[in-house]
Amino acid sequence: MNGNQYKKEYYQECTKKILETVIFSKVQKEDKLPKAFKFYLDIPGLNKLDELQKKIIKEMMAKRVSVIIGPPGTGKTVLLSAIVYNIFKNNPDSKILICSNSN
Repeated sequence: MNGNQYKKEYYQECTKKILETVIFSKVQKEDKLPKAFKFYLDIPGLNKLDELQKKIIKEMMAKRVSVIIGPPGTGKTVLLSAIVYNIFKNNPDSKILICSNSN
């Protein structure tokens, strides 16, 4: 096995463990939005969200940790922007950590 294959398999295993332990944990399933939370789905400066994106935003807002993955041009940046917008509109003092890989 060469170095690149090892690295790829290592990262795949790490990703699997993260998804199993953080994203799909019991704690995540019990997360809830505050009752006063208001959704903003028409966001100034962004393309109009489709129904699937709106549904995803509502589901992701109830989680403490979320992962957005997909090939180029699938709306990941728009989705993330809409989520951050919603968080700050509902709680301007929020602290958010956004992590991304870079090519």
